[in-house]
Amino acid sequence: MSKLSKIFDSIAATSGKLAKLDILLKNVDNDTLRMSFALAYNPQTNFYITVDKAECGKSGKIELDVKILKDVYDHLHGRLVTGNAAREYLDRVLADLVPEDQVILKRIINRDLEIGASIGSAEKVWSGLIPSFPVMLADKFNAKTAELFTKPNQDLMVQLKCDGGRAAAVCENNKVTMFSRNGNELEVWDHFSFLSVFDGYVVDGELLSLTSDGKIADRKTSNGIFNKAVRGTISQEEASKLTYVVWDMIPLDEFRAGKGKTPYRARFTELQKKLKGINNDFISLVPSKDISDIGEAEKFFEEQLAAGEEGAMLKLASGVWEDKRVKTVLKLKDVKDATLRCIGVKPHSKHPELIGSLECATSCGKLEVSIGTGLSADDRKRPASYFLNNLIDMKYNQLILGKDATTYSMFLPVYRGLREDVNEADSLAKLM
Repeated sequence: MSKLSKIFDSIAATSGKLAKLDILLKNVDNDTLRMSFALAYNPQTNFYITVDKAECGKSGKIELDVKILKDVYDHLHGRLVTGNAAREYLDRVLADLVPEDQVILKRIINRDLEIGASIGSAEKVWSGLIPSFPVMLADKFNAKTAELFTKPNQDLMVQLKCDGGRAAAVCENNKVTMFSRNGNELEVWDHFSFLSVFDGYVVDGELLSLTSDGKIADRKTSNGIFNKAVRGTISQEEASKLTYVVWDMIPLDEFRAGKGKTPYRARFTELQKKLKGINNDFISLVPSKDISDIGEAEKFFEEQLAAGEEGAMLKLASGVWEDKRVKTVLKLKDVKDATLRCIGVKPHSKHPELIGSLECATSCGKLEVSIGTGLSADDRKRPASYFLNNLIDMKYNQLILGKDATTYSMFLPVYRGLREDVNEADSLAKLM
């Protein structure tokens, strides 16, 4: 039995997170073990194929090591081979491995090591094992955050707040790869290959789905299609109906450094110029307006709400791009968004064979709420396992203190769907 498979078998046979963590810590210097976790669980790694778990017909005497894993990464993730050629390449690699390491490599390709140890445990052992995907997030609009925007001679802009799935298009070496906000590669079937004209930049925006008559689909439908792109199960036909509403382009070097030097006004102006040269109906610039004060932003916000839109984004045009939640972009919304984790499922009071409500909570457990509104007839027929422990995308009007005066709840919570583009539920502090 190979050394790597002994470690995996030991972890799988051990109960308890701490005990599993102890085994990982004892093998902290095993580079093949570290790389196995990194390749299996990094959302920015895509092998573009899955493999059958069944035993291979042939086996060799070679044990899995870092060199082999790097070669597999370069060939499959790097697209040196694709389609049938990729499968033939992997078959050759597997045939040279000892049987137990064939199993491990297949699990890596299928993105599940099946040993009951989470990526969170691995990151405690190897700090920075899974690099976070850079993303700039907006702050909330309130009296305190608005102070920056009231200073004299500020260059202000207000834009429509879109209601789709956040997507960043990394354009490098004439190749376009799209990622969700937490770094999951999006399968879009080369639908946005025309973005190669942005080579050397990252384009930021949101993906929305179009109906058969060319209109923007409702949020639940759009997000359902977006989740398929995250999972890689989207069909080519579904991908062909995606449209990209964009608002930023960031130089790749600034994006990877985590902080830029280019003011937003310059980035937005360059984005406008680029889009004028693109003859494609599946990309558009976010509706934007230059304003002189917050009062104009609030008027724009009210106009968007009246038109059935979600809200607006107030931006300081001098702001640079940063990999964090920034004070130079504020979110103006009426109805609020939240991502909670489903911790329980209750049956319908009159029809117990159906789902009545989802019991959901924040990551800190300081807010719990029952959500029934928004569940469709099909949703209510689903098995409880479809929702349980998964992240729930929902909206609400305001936070309220529960009857016990220690746990918060929500006023008018509404279910919108599962959320697969983030990894954690919101905390109460984030919602406050």
